[in-house]
Amino acid sequence: MDWLDTAYFGNSVRLWLSAAAVAGLTVLALEALKGLLGRRLARLAGRTPTELDDVAVQMLASTRFFTLLLLGIYVAQLILTLTEAVEAVVRVALTLGLTLQVALWGNVVISLWLARRFGGEKGGDLAGEAAGGMAVTGTGYGALGFIARLILWSVLLLMALDNLGVEVRTLVAGLGVGGIAVALAVQSILGDVFCSLSIILDKPFEVGDFIIVGEQLGTVEHIGIKTT
Repeated sequence: MDWLDTAYFGNSVRLWLSAAAVAGLTVLALEALKGLLGRRLARLAGRTPTELDDVAVQMLASTRFFTLLLLGIYVAQLILTLTEAVEAVVRVALTLGLTLQVALWGNVVISLWLARRFGGEKGGDLAGEAAGGMAVTGTGYGALGFIARLILWSVLLLMALDNLGVEVRTLVAGLGVGGIAVALAVQSILGDVFCSLSIILDKPFEVGDFIIVGEQLGTVEHIGIKTT
């Protein structure tokens, strides 16, 4: 018997080699497509005033290799006969990997939005820095970014757990009750946070403005969560 027909874990060596080749070719094709689309979108973004193509470029750049690898493995396993345990492992890996990738895309969108919304004349540079992993800092915008990312990661985590068969209703209910207890305990701090966010979003004044509040007057140097 040809050694290529020897079976391991329910599949012949020939099938395992074919699956590996399919996975490799899929990853190479996706990597090439990513590079091609990235170059074309970058040229398009330089010629158009819209921000959608800029967001697409940064999201494409934030697509990690492990995402392409997981997609390659998913395509390859379609030609194999796998046990339920192995299929479960593949499903868990795909779910967690794609959840992480969506979170990275969401982080790019949040960072670019913060940079465009609060970056002023330097919005373009800040957008590039934010997409590279740097947050807009110095005026309390980091708190807004933290809250947005916390919501994003929480929603994605719950969706991932639900797809993996975990009962999330009880977990959500428990978190809701715990959240109410925490909110009551730190309501004064939350009041400061909401006041800070209202200043950041409504912009009654900005860093560098000269303002008068009652008997106090001066130039705004910093807008934080607790102090301005």
